[in-house]
Amino acid sequence: MSNGTPSVIEEVEELQNILSAYACGAQLDSPRYSELRKKLLATTPVAEKLPSFVRTCSTLPQFWHFIQPKIPTYKGRREFIQSEFTPALEFLRKDAKTPADQIITDVLDEASVSMDWERALDRRTSDPEAAITSARSLLETVCKRILDDKGRKYEHSADLPELYREVARTLSISPGKELDKVFNQIFSGCIAIV
Repeated sequence: MSNGTPSVIEEVEELQNILSAYACGAQLDSPRYSELRKKLLATTPVAEKLPSFVRTCSTLPQFWHFIQPKIPTYKGRREFIQSEFTPALEFLRKDAKTPADQIITDVLDEASVSMDWERALDRRTSDPEAAITSARSLLETVCKRILDDKGRKYEHSADLPELYREVARTLSISPGKELDKVFNQIFSGCIAIV
């Protein structure tokens, strides 16, 4: 999701869920189905990948008249609907970014940070080692940015673990006796990862 708006993948999944529930006897109102159907059919090339019954059944009762005589069991209907939506979902997911990609890109707007982030994203499948290096560079840049913003001094040649420890102290996210056990575990895990 981005800015509270469902992604096309989420909308296709919602449409699939509505049809599966309806095919298995759930009493649903049609407005959401009609709204999603209209929006997705207007979204090319997604429209071409949707099941044919989405294009031909403009209401849930029309869909019921299609599915009920075709497949007698709920299980069979669920499996059929899932298999019919698979091409659309696979098409959408093949180039999909992970949910965090856009969030992090939006939050980290400084040029050098954005450049490191994009480099890591571009390399994550083709050159994982380079992606890790870019991600490390990104973390170093973020740590330095936080320390700069907080007016904290650090060695510019400091390595990532050293920078992270200083950021953790500065932001009070270091493990300590006064913290809840769960937070201590989380912060200790962060240190171990870095």
